Amino acid sequence: MWESRRKSEPRFPLSFSSDDVKSPDVAVVGLPRERVLPEYPTGQAEAPNAVRSAASTLDFYDPEVGDPLEILTLVDEGNLRTFEPESEPEIFVVLGGDHSITPEIVQELTPRRLLWLDAHPDLRRSERHDGALRGCLEIVDEVFLVGVRCWSREEYDVFREHEHVVSVDHGDITEVIDDVDYVSLDLDVLDPSVVPGVTTPEPGGLPYRLCADILRWAGRKRAHLDVVELCPTVESHVSPVTAARLVGEYLKGVAER
Repeated sequence: MWESRRKSEPRFPLSFSSDDVKSPDVAVVGLPRERVLPEYPTGQAEAPNAVRSAASTLDFYDPEVGDPLEILTLVDEGNLRTFEPESEPEIFVVLGGDHSITPEIVQELTPRRLLWLDAHPDLRRSERHDGALRGCLEIVDEVFLVGVRCWSREEYDVFREHEHVVSVDHGDITEVIDDVDYVSLDLDVLDPSVVPGVTTPEPGGLPYRLCADILRWAGRKRAHLDVVELCPTVESHVSPVTAARLVGEYLKGVAER
């Protein structure tokens, strides 16, 4: 799993090796980490390759944009144990793994404005997935929460103590997207009817089209992206395909610039 450039490892379609291209438009990195609570299903480590495999079955051509995989230069660095990529792209797309990968990436890339697409605020005092956002609070200047619909008392207290963390209604997302330079997409932000194969599903989530539009806007703004909490052991067909489609929508936004 950790040998990042094995020939047997699937790659994102039409991507180069970092040995061949050092300064691509986009670098795809897999961080197949599992630090979930014991009561939740495992299998998040299988997600990066599941998304790559799903992407290889899809067409990403858009009549208005073209094929982003042909327009952009992509490198796939394979699966890494820690976020230590070799290439120097303009933008990273990181495939988790659970949400515990995000603080490490944010620490390395130091974005200023973070868009948190998630059913949960992840503000617990924890180094697991349920404390992921808390691990980012001292690094970023602003956090915009979208889709959060399941709070603990501890998390709500932390939220109220940090004025730079703001909950944004779906209808107001366009007002903040211009300022965002990093997007963390927990797939449970979507309704479980759209993506059933996640670690902690919550009813009442975002519809696919809204999430796809958000990611396309973020791509136009050249924000980095991580995609986390896909759990192929729970559901292994629709969910990886949907995750791959969402990455494709983001790349279309990048290609539109």
